[in-house]
Amino acid sequence: MPAPEPPATGPAPDPTTHQHLAFHGWSGRWEEVARRLFAVPADLVAAPCCALLLAGPHRGDVVVLERDAPGGPRARTLARTGAVPEELPGRLARLVLDGAPAEETVAALTAIDGFTELGTTPAPPTARGAFGHPLRHYPEDGRLDAYVLAARRDGERYVPAGFGRGPAREPGWELFTVTGLRRAVAGALYGLPREIVGREHRLLFLRAGETYEIHHFVTAPGDPAQVTVRVQRGTGPDDAAARALAAVRSAGTPGERARAVGAVLDGLGDREVSGPSLAPISPRGLFGRPLDALGAGRPPAADVVGAAVLVH
Repeated sequence: MPAPEPPATGPAPDPTTHQHLAFHGWSGRWEEVARRLFAVPADLVAAPCCALLLAGPHRGDVVVLERDAPGGPRARTLARTGAVPEELPGRLARLVLDGAPAEETVAALTAIDGFTELGTTPAPPTARGAFGHPLRHYPEDGRLDAYVLAARRDGERYVPAGFGRGPAREPGWELFTVTGLRRAVAGALYGLPREIVGREHRLLFLRAGETYEIHHFVTAPGDPAQVTVRVQRGTGPDDAAARALAAVRSAGTPGERARAVGAVLDGLGDREVSGPSLAPISPRGLFGRPLDALGAGRPPAADVVGAAVLVH
């Protein structure tokens, strides 16, 4: 006899009012990062709040666009020039992954000193319009880190298909963090650039309530068609995604990044290892099964999940 369904603890989240958060980041040469930024989906740029963080060797910028309504024609703009605090990207990633309210997450960004209000102007309709001007301050032959934070309402679906137009050369590392209703998070993961499946190291961080999982997909040495999966599970507060992001940001070469992230994961305890097996060829194939199994049997009222993907 099948196990009885657990009782619902309240009404299911309303997709017309539930807030969806996204925090994405890239690091690499100017061209690689710019092409990723300009491919950010228009629905994120049109969010009630959309922010850009840029950090180069000699400059940092934060631009926040606040619309009076989703897709509204005008936006209030806040800008800040100066070094981006080292801990800020990791803090934002953790807040989004943990499902913190949009107001709390945006407040963590705007609480840093030095913002200047530039007034209310026509809102940029595209990512190029929103991010192009700040990028001009960075040399095209240099390297930089870039992050986009967006807070919006969940719609029928959220598929960042625009990311599929990414560059032929991938940035050194990429971060994609989302929280919201399960179907919206699934759409976000499945719409990620197909080329990330071919990277050597792909980490998937998942959270449902107090349960978290880390899936580390490692390409077999010398055989990109084979992948080994290492899984760690736990409960309670977890900052592994923020620590892994800090590790890749502080490392230089691919080998250093792999060792730094490995040290973070080794400190979390035992893991289950499976494979090597045939590697999936799409983000859906890579991330679908862990997401489907996450929190299986939970009541519908708890069907809000967080996910972060870190590839390098």
